[in-house]
Amino acid sequence: MTMLLSRCASYRLSILLSLALLVSAANCGEEKLKMLDAKCQSLGVCSATEPVRPMVVDVLDDYSLGSTGTAEHLAAALDPALRLVGARSGRVRLWMLGTSGASLSPIGEQVAPSLIGRRNKQRARVVEEWITSAGRYFSVAAAPTFAAPPLKKSPLAEAISAIGLYDAGVPSAERLLIVLSDARETAVQNFECGALPTAGRWMAALDKKGALQADTLTGVAVRFAFFSMPTVAGCPTDLRRQRDVKALWDAAIRRSGGAVVFEAGPPSLGPAVRLGVSS
Repeated sequence: MTMLLSRCASYRLSILLSLALLVSAANCGEEKLKMLDAKCQSLGVCSATEPVRPMVVDVLDDYSLGSTGTAEHLAAALDPALRLVGARSGRVRLWMLGTSGASLSPIGEQVAPSLIGRRNKQRARVVEEWITSAGRYFSVAAAPTFAAPPLKKSPLAEAISAIGLYDAGVPSAERLLIVLSDARETAVQNFECGALPTAGRWMAALDKKGALQADTLTGVAVRFAFFSMPTVAGCPTDLRRQRDVKALWDAAIRRSGGAVVFEAGPPSLGPAVRLGVSS
């Protein structure tokens, strides 16, 4: 017991000495600073890595005819989004597509609980409780949209622009926009039926509408989740059309400062996910 107390006292003294040395390190050379930093990390006082930045995740649901923004897909996309934010802090916001683009503000948002000072088991429990509570909250918020008939138009470009320009609300946060949609724009250009526009015509049409302009999505990673283009009445779809639609969105989103990924299922997310990698 005496030996244990002695070790604890020695450990505390080492920490105090290291902190004292770090306080006086302003006049030290680079090598001395590196040595002190290594000592501080070995004692567990300093972190060997930079703190993880908080996340702001916007989820845009396209509940239009033939689209994939169903209630079931929304729930499946929200779960990984909430887990990502719960692990890193920040907020999740839900947007529902309207006939004239996204509304000027999200229909609801949930802020991750603070985990500072909590032990690992307690942190896990708090995050799981928040995920469950936030999932119920978003389900209620989206219910009126799903109870109404699906939209007949998908002004996706304007909706994505509105969200990109919306204040993140969290300083220095990483931003992710999850779009639940078949990616068939129908307002700026018609991606649903007929010949698709060339890249030049697509960009010119966006400019005319003022959508997806330079810097609109700077620092925003965009992920189309549950992406597929099932055949709708009178508008057959094949793999070539899907490929061409993806290329048009990739060009527009890159021009506006973002990066885009298309996934056939729910968004593949995690605390260390590389959000800005296109595929």
